[in-house]
Amino acid sequence: MLKRRNQLIASLFIFSDLIVTYISLLLAYYLRFHLPTLKALFEIQHIPPLSDFIKWGYMASIGIIWMIVFHFNGLYKAKRGHSMIDEVFSIISSVILSTIILLGIIFFYRKPSYDISRSLIIIFFFLDILFVSAFRVSLRSFLRSLRKKGFNQRNVLVVGAGELGVTFLRILKKHTYLGLQVIGFIDDDETKIGKEIDGVKVLGNLDQTSAIIEELLPDQLYIALPHWAHKRTVQILASVQKECIAIKLIPDLLGYVTLKASVEDLDGLPIINISESPFDGWNGMLKRLMDVILSIVGIIVTLPLSLIISLLIKLTSRGPVFYQQERMGVDGKPFMIYKFRSMVSDAEEKTGPTFAQKNDPRITTIGSFLRRYSIDELPQLLNVLKGDMSLVGPRPERPLFVKQFRDQIPQYMLRHKVKAGMTGWAQIHGLRGSSTSMEKRVEYDIYYIKNWSLKLDVIILLLTLIKFRRLIENAY
Repeated sequence: MLKRRNQLIASLFIFSDLIVTYISLLLAYYLRFHLPTLKALFEIQHIPPLSDFIKWGYMASIGIIWMIVFHFNGLYKAKRGHSMIDEVFSIISSVILSTIILLGIIFFYRKPSYDISRSLIIIFFFLDILFVSAFRVSLRSFLRSLRKKGFNQRNVLVVGAGELGVTFLRILKKHTYLGLQVIGFIDDDETKIGKEIDGVKVLGNLDQTSAIIEELLPDQLYIALPHWAHKRTVQILASVQKECIAIKLIPDLLGYVTLKASVEDLDGLPIINISESPFDGWNGMLKRLMDVILSIVGIIVTLPLSLIISLLIKLTSRGPVFYQQERMGVDGKPFMIYKFRSMVSDAEEKTGPTFAQKNDPRITTIGSFLRRYSIDELPQLLNVLKGDMSLVGPRPERPLFVKQFRDQIPQYMLRHKVKAGMTGWAQIHGLRGSSTSMEKRVEYDIYYIKNWSLKLDVIILLLTLIKFRRLIENAY
């Protein structure tokens, strides 16, 4: 039953991809040869007949190439719980490869009298990415809305009613769009059998698993036993192999997973990464793209202000305009952070490395103003442009202080799994400066890393501007 449903959904996507691709080709033909603007731009003398582009062999070739490439890129696999952004990028890479293959075939088999329009292929390429992505996202959203309403549900049995199994149940209840309905627990704890946990009944013990499966005919079986019950996990896997059911194993890593976990494949051997940065792959590229664009805009917009500040610093105190200081960045790699100098030269010559304090005598007159309004941090836009920092992320600390905090604060070093930022989740909540709790700042930083999205970055940037007055209250 489950396999038939997957095949039905896959068939729906194959059909829709082909239809949308053919529509993209026809629309590209119309835009290239019949849109007045493009006709005038390319000075079209001869319009090839539409029949040249909708020949049976030509259309069949497109269909076969697109289906094969999309299939091997995993676009026809079950995608419940997968990110739509990842799917869009898979579509882009698939269309790129499919178009290259198509161009190769056209070039190899074309007749001397027939020349395909390169501009038409370019238009078709962009239209196909746009339309296929839009249609798939719309279809995925529609399927998710159906699951939220109780349609297209898959019944799930969970082996293990302990912390891991209950956590899994609560996640499914939170994400109803997945369409996974837990119909029962199976557990060896006699005190739980027959009782309900979060509205789901414990149906029996582990020895009754096969009988319960044959009676209820669930679609999927999730094994969520604690790590110390490894032998029982092996026994369950052996006993249910003869059942026609999808079996999935949830590893007991709740006490060990620090960030988002992922599974890597090493020549068939699954390896679980328990502290993977959320900025690997496409996410990192998108975040970096936003950093580059906004930092360039920021540098240009603030250039007049930066020139005025530079002049004031030179006129009011001896020493350089800019101040460089070593900070610890992503993966513990040090980098030099840039600031407008706000203290007297050689401020730490006598005191050594220390945090700035309120009414610190080392701070210059203009430096006090710069620090109060965080203007001294404007040069860090150069750090962002270079790639040392990001616009949003945990604030970087000096290596000397990192050595102190790493032994005092649990999970402190997880902050260095991502790039340091000019502003962050902790900062917009008023947690900045030596007077605030470092433990609390680390807590907020880890929350940001675990829940990161481009949307969250944009929210933090907007709140940084909106809450500017509140942010400067603790700045000195």
